Amino acid sequence: MLCALAVPPRGSGNLPAPVELRTRMLSAHSVRLHWVDPSLDHTQRIGDERYYNVYYHAVPHGKNLSVIVKALHVTLHDLEPGRRYRFKVRTVKGVNTSPFSDTITDRTMPGILALYIVIIKIIIIIYLFTKLIRVKIKYKLWCESTTNPAPVL
Repeated sequence: MLCALAVPPRGSGNLPAPVELRTRMLSAHSVRLHWVDPSLDHTQRIGDERYYNVYYHAVPHGKNLSVIVKALHVTLHDLEPGRRYRFKVRTVKGVNTSPFSDTITDRTMPGILALYIVIIKIIIIIYLFTKLIRVKIKYKLWCESTTNPAPVL
């Protein structure tokens, strides 16, 4: 006979755990996390003293790190390029603490990949800038040709 006990997630009080934890790798050294707090209304506006503990560590044996934020997002910096990290969040409101969100794992960009992305962005900016200059020159030439009619002989 198989017997399973329902063990509630650790937390104190009745705050639900944050949900929909997502990552967006910004570079080889930084990541942006965002989540939804189901105890807030649909606007997700924080109007009380609650804050969030964000815990993360490099996989498999990284140092446990944490930050405290009073928003539904955070950007973490100084991560190692090409390394996997685990992230989780919990809500704290007064003496109440929610259980942790589901843990998610993501990998920072390799150092060289981040460099390529920066180079590509620079190339795109240069291309768009030169295209804008060409359009301005063509417009200026067109304006000059329409405002200065050919001299009558």
